[in-house]
Amino acid sequence: MAIWKKKTAKAVTSKLCGKVAYEDLDSLLQLAGVISALVVSFVIGLNATISFEEYTRYDFVDLMRMSEFRSFAVGVMDDEDASCRSHCTNAGAGASCIAGCNKQAMDWTFVNPISQNSVDLRAAMLKAKDYDYSEYDAEFEVAVHMLQSHFPMEKMLAWSTLLRGTDYYHPSGTHLVSLTWWTFSLTLSSLIVTVLLYIGLQLSNAREGGSDLYHWTFAGTAGVMFIYLALAVGLVLFLITLTTVMWSRYPVSREITRSHMGPRIFAAIVILLALGYVLFLSCVLPFFRAKQDDHGDEEQRVPDAVQESGHQTL
Repeated sequence: MAIWKKKTAKAVTSKLCGKVAYEDLDSLLQLAGVISALVVSFVIGLNATISFEEYTRYDFVDLMRMSEFRSFAVGVMDDEDASCRSHCTNAGAGASCIAGCNKQAMDWTFVNPISQNSVDLRAAMLKAKDYDYSEYDAEFEVAVHMLQSHFPMEKMLAWSTLLRGTDYYHPSGTHLVSLTWWTFSLTLSSLIVTVLLYIGLQLSNAREGGSDLYHWTFAGTAGVMFIYLALAVGLVLFLITLTTVMWSRYPVSREITRSHMGPRIFAAIVILLALGYVLFLSCVLPFFRAKQDDHGDEEQRVPDAVQESGHQTL
């Protein structure tokens, strides 16, 4: 079997990618396997550990941007309070039951005990305005913080379920679950393809050169290109879902969107500069090197010709 042989193959010239040696494919597949396994572990460790409460909180904070849902939320809270008091009255439970209703009821006025400034939460909730993910509105965000611990989340899930096909349908499914599936599929498939290609390469006679290595310059290089492309797309999706996961866990979710743009732009600039540098090394420098090599060959041929003429004279 070729896996036990120590002989190293020479490079083979391929139309797909120029000169390719066995060691090139072997090293690229090993690197792809390490990176794929690392990214898959990150995806599982971060995206697959989100709890039910975090998913529902993400839906709640996201839906609160919409005036339609905020009107629904106010109606639900008023109905909850009215139902509780009606139950106490019909059952003749007395003051203790009413006290329980008062404790569960939403206080629609937030008062700062130091400055005595107050915020009308009902007015903020009923404002006929849809917010984006980063716009700052103090009264609106105070209303979000005060309501999320009182609101019956099962009613939000039921309301959202009835609106399939709209922006109101379980935002966490679109922004997190769907992207997580694609991230996991791309990174895991790249890991599996890497393992299969590496085993095939080791069991082949490509190490000895010849036709096996020539065929692997096509099949193996195309596989390596697929692996790294899938990894690149998976990493981009992972970075997007990272923002979403932080949104679901950070207490002030909207601050995540307000603060993440700078680091994203910096990362994009670094990646573009790296791509430009690689393209320059791969496409521009070889062109000038070829010209210099041709010029050097011409200079070398002139002394050789002179030397040959000298021998003929003698």
